[in-house]
Amino acid sequence: MAKRLLTGGIVLASMSIFPILADAQGMREDASACDEAVQLFESRPDKASHADNRAVVLMYKSQFCPARLTAKNGTNIRWLNIENRTSHSVWFKNDGLEESDRIFPGEHIDMTINMTQGEHPYLCGPHWEGGMTGLLIIN
Repeated sequence: MAKRLLTGGIVLASMSIFPILADAQGMREDASACDEAVQLFESRPDKASHADNRAVVLMYKSQFCPARLTAKNGTNIRWLNIENRTSHSVWFKNDGLEESDRIFPGEHIDMTINMTQGEHPYLCGPHWEGGMTGLLIIN
């Protein structure tokens, strides 16, 4: 399992039942897909090693679960691809950060938040046109 550490930053909200969201930025979050993603994550034998002292955002069915995150600087987050065949990336394009390497099934990216207060939209490089976008809110 590959491990990639990037500078930049980010954070996660809790994983629970997600509403279907669609906002002006095109961000979407399908409750049933995110519930399925959480169930897949919960059944992983390596779950504890992924969630240990960090927040986790799941990448599943071309979505970030959860899609909207709130955090403080210094928070550590892991984006974990739990797809079977698709690669994803994390890209804070509007903040001028480089797109991450592609994360293949079972791989992850870790980031520690180091951003200005406010809203920071992000996207998946290969899937943003299909609505794979997220929003990080630094408070």
